[in-house]
Amino acid sequence: MTIKARLWLLASVLIVLLVMMGGVNQYATSSLSAKMDTIIELTNARSEISKLLVFTRANREQVMLTLQHNPANAEIAALHDHPIAMHYDEMDKNREEARKALSMLNAMLVVHELAGQEIKDLYETREHYISAALNPAIELIKEGKYEQANAALLQKMNPMLAKLFDKGNRVFNVINTQIKAQEAEAAALSSQLSFISMTAIILSLFLAVLLVIMINRSISGAISEVSQAISLVARNMTFRTQLPNRTDEFSVLVTDTNDLFSTLNNALAESNKVISAIAKGEFTQRVTGNYVGDLDVLKQGVNGSADSVSFTMGELRKVMQGLEAGNFNIKMDNRVEGEYRKMVDSAINAINGVISDINTVMGHMN
Repeated sequence: MTIKARLWLLASVLIVLLVMMGGVNQYATSSLSAKMDTIIELTNARSEISKLLVFTRANREQVMLTLQHNPANAEIAALHDHPIAMHYDEMDKNREEARKALSMLNAMLVVHELAGQEIKDLYETREHYISAALNPAIELIKEGKYEQANAALLQKMNPMLAKLFDKGNRVFNVINTQIKAQEAEAAALSSQLSFISMTAIILSLFLAVLLVIMINRSISGAISEVSQAISLVARNMTFRTQLPNRTDEFSVLVTDTNDLFSTLNNALAESNKVISAIAKGEFTQRVTGNYVGDLDVLKQGVNGSADSVSFTMGELRKVMQGLEAGNFNIKMDNRVEGEYRKMVDSAINAINGVISDINTVMGHMN
């Protein structure tokens, strides 16, 4: 497998892991957000229920203050320097605030899902309190029946208001229990998010380190193989050495190195073959391979030397054949280079001198 393929494989695995963790993280985040929204809504519901109870109790207090305007208790009535209508106005304001609280509660669907029965009981108890206790007491006061209104306060309003607050406390307890449960689930989701994030970081670091190690091993392994082969050739000068084939990006380097070794080995083998043939008196061998650069220079040099030796040997054979035929005036071709031609020519000239002297002596003898 190539280094590029390994990179793509590890990158793909990393991307898949990150996408999976991202999906899980998104799900956990959405769930956590939903839990937090539920907690906020339950907290707001608790606040609105408190407002509902507070304003309901405030109207009871206004009823008690209204009873103090009883003309039968002139001294107490004289302490109030405001008209009784002011208390009616306060009751109307409290009713409006309670109505707003009810409207807010009705819009909170989560509250009705988690504490629907308790909310229903609270609503019913409050409506019964208003219709059966609060409104009748107010009507009695408006009719001037203060004693009957006071009796209604003590006998109906107070017990029913206590029952209403008991229903409110039950709702509070349910909401508080739900808030604690939602907070516990939110804490668990937060822990899961932290674990997922930490796991993603650790896996990413692990894959990154693994990627670096794999690339480093591939690169160092290829470089080491080439380096060892070159070192072996440098020590032994044996160009038959071949590197094992690779399937990664270094395959080109290995192939080129093997081609270089093969070319050097072939060039030297052919040159040795030609030189060995010359040493054996065979002058027909030549370097025939196609080479370039310095190897072509070596080829031309070896072949040139072989041609020169072959030509020299041919000329020497011609001289010997001439001498054998009694031709002592024969000369080597001027293309024969070096001291070899000079020595042969000197030997032939010496022979010619001797023959000339012999002929002269023979002539005098005759």
